[in-house]
Amino acid sequence: MDKSPFGPSGYGAPYGPSQNTNVLAIASLVCSVLGPLTCVSAPAGIVLGHLAKKQIRQTREAGEGLAVAGLWVGYIVTVVSLLVVIFYAVGFFWVFTRGTFLWF
Repeated sequence: MDKSPFGPSGYGAPYGPSQNTNVLAIASLVCSVLGPLTCVSAPAGIVLGHLAKKQIRQTREAGEGLAVAGLWVGYIVTVVSLLVVIFYAVGFFWVFTRGTFLWF
């Protein structure tokens, strides 16, 4: 038998109770990351990220980092997508008004 002065060693939970992760924060990040493939889910990720941050403040759930990441990725993907659309729109306008593919 173990005669330890500290008592028997056991397998207890070394940490407190686990905290639930906000589902909207997870959905925000997933939608934002899939934005380049779907072309519409990045703005949905932005909305979900803002809703998740509001819920996290109220319920004190985990997932603040996921919500912030979803917001950042969503904003970046949305801005880049808009720039690409504007670039192509200007290019098509140029081709149809000039009748040539040359940029000069």
